[in-house]
Amino acid sequence: EPYKGQQEGETDSERILFYFIDQINQKQIQKGRALKDSERFELLEELIHGLTPSNKVNLLFYDGEYMYAYTNYAHSLHRKVLENGVIISTKPLEEEGWEPLPFAKLLVYLKGNQIFQGKLVGSEYICNPTE
Repeated sequence: EPYKGQQEGETDSERILFYFIDQINQKQIQKGRALKDSERFELLEELIHGLTPSNKVNLLFYDGEYMYAYTNYAHSLHRKVLENGVIISTKPLEEEGWEPLPFAKLLVYLKGNQIFQGKLVGSEYICNPTE
């Protein structure tokens, strides 16, 4: 839990975001330059894969340029593609036009348009109420 002391809130989401930022910064230092978009997307896929074997992971974050979305928990994120963008929500906000977010794949959006869909990353998280 190296990021617990840095966070202001109580959520694991904040720690995950700190972890991603730290790993991206380390990779950039290692390369001596900013990461190319494709390198950043591949690194995030790798990091997500490391989180998913035993964790429910729903991610939706914006880095100032790109919006990222990921889920490995069935029926927990949905999207509605519009003419001028996309809406992502935990539940459909109305009857028509909504679909489950593609499962266990990192999606990246730029100005509301999907520009990247990753490979299958991780496996489905199944809640076990007895644990």
